Amino acid sequence: SSTREGSLGGSDIWVSYWKNDTWTAPENLGTSINTQYDEEAPFISADGTTLYFTSNGKDGLGEGDIYRSKIGPDGWSEPVNLGFPINTQFKEIGFSITPDGKTAYVSSNRFGGNGGLDIYQIEMPESQRPDATALIYGKITDYNTTKPVPAEVLAVHDELRYKMLTRPDGTFFMC
Repeated sequence: SSTREGSLGGSDIWVSYWKNDTWTAPENLGTSINTQYDEEAPFISADGTTLYFTSNGKDGLGEGDIYRSKIGPDGWSEPVNLGFPINTQFKEIGFSITPDGKTAYVSSNRFGGNGGLDIYQIEMPESQRPDATALIYGKITDYNTTKPVPAEVLAVHDELRYKMLTRPDGTFFMC
């Protein structure tokens, strides 16, 4: 989130990609996500396709509400307000969610806290959860020598194929 040149107004959410051992120049996510007001505290869930963020530029319940959007072939979906009880008439910011999507955390200055922004734990409704993810990790070694073996790992789910190379120590991890 930044107020850099090229923002639509206030803070906007930007993206940068890791390519060829370097980061690309930040790109504004555009009007499907950003408004002339503030969009901040972006969080991408473990599924890699669900964005949660705070906005005070969309119709909401309070000073800043948490929204959810999914990336697809046509770009980001229309952001959906997570509603009450996640959002209140006060400011909610700093949303994060566990990899299984069942538990989330948010900072809020709502009534009943200890003052300022307090952290709240939330049981996420199924309708608001990101897509399920699987964490796959392992180590490939030679059976006889137990030394690491360079290998290409392929995971297949439905019609999706994920491919990666092992690290020099033979380990791999994919989500």
